Amino acid sequence: MYPGHATDYLHILVVKVIRSCNLRCRYCYYINDDTRDYGSSMSVETVTALYERYRDYLSGLGREGAIVWHGGEPLMLGHARFARFMDLQEETGLAPFIHNRLQTNALLIDDAWIDFLHRYDIGIGVSIDTDQASHDANRVTPKGEGTYVQTVAALNRLREAGIGTGVLSVAAGSVDGRHAISSLRSLGVSSADILLPMTNNARQKNADTAVDLDALPDFLVDAFREWVKGDDPSMRIRLFSSMILQAFGRRTTFLGTGGADMSSLAVVETDGSLCMDTEYSQLERFRIAGGYSTGLNVKDDDFTFARAETLIKAFVSQVGGDRLPTACKSCEVAAVCGGGHPGSRYDDADDSHDHPSAHCMALYRLGQETLSYLKNPHPYL
Repeated sequence: MYPGHATDYLHILVVKVIRSCNLRCRYCYYINDDTRDYGSSMSVETVTALYERYRDYLSGLGREGAIVWHGGEPLMLGHARFARFMDLQEETGLAPFIHNRLQTNALLIDDAWIDFLHRYDIGIGVSIDTDQASHDANRVTPKGEGTYVQTVAALNRLREAGIGTGVLSVAAGSVDGRHAISSLRSLGVSSADILLPMTNNARQKNADTAVDLDALPDFLVDAFREWVKGDDPSMRIRLFSSMILQAFGRRTTFLGTGGADMSSLAVVETDGSLCMDTEYSQLERFRIAGGYSTGLNVKDDDFTFARAETLIKAFVSQVGGDRLPTACKSCEVAAVCGGGHPGSRYDDADDSHDHPSAHCMALYRLGQETLSYLKNPHPYL
């Protein structure tokens, strides 16, 4: 593995606890017209099997792991059922080995959910886009109504309750990058993930599936400039800080900049199926290629996370997720951008991941800007 990979075991499980949502985000990779088994949720049987097998894996290693509760919208599971799932962590002996985090659109946050988060010491991330125009254009109700005002109100409510909250935003090239960062800063955001729109080279060649990335380079560069100009160490943007760390040869845990080993993470679908990082769901959703499903299920009699780790590591090696694409090796910013997410490198022309990322131009521009800043930060401040 090239320098930048930070973990050597499955330390994060993204658990798709429910396949339904109270929003219809226009860029969503999961809830859409072709969502399989929409409305289903994880059973107690599946959760118990997951806990017991993950307990055995982590205790055998003497390590800790994390479960990220995801969906759909995980709060749609309901207070009582979610509490039952949390209590099962103690009953199965998983609790000493695990940290819990929940990713939500926050529209259902109320006093009961705040009590729930406190009681079970669950970290929370809220999905909110970089400014109101972008958020209300993309993160809409089934009736097409924007939700920015309600999301900001929920953020404030969580903050007032003393619950530390990070945010997740999808980069929107149509928005001014400087305004995007200033908007997040005005909300008091201290930690944010800015994710690039999910896509890959094969998807970009098809007009019906391609994502408009033309404005993304300018957006990222302008957002980076605004971020460093603020000279505010309390506001962390993981995309930007990962690039800076990687420029110094430091290890990170951000897949979007190739900075983490894909075999450190797995997705557990609602039915118990074990899957790769969600970038690969795009290959299966658009019938481009396989790669998302591993063929394993936590309920299988012979399932172990040790076996799953071995299978995932083999897949990572097969697709080149542990190394730069050939064309990237001579690039001046390769060490900074890490080649982007391995899933975004896929091209169906040769059924290979040995290609620059579909986000290459945006990452290249951002990488150049990062190096320029590190060489001489004064013009940026």
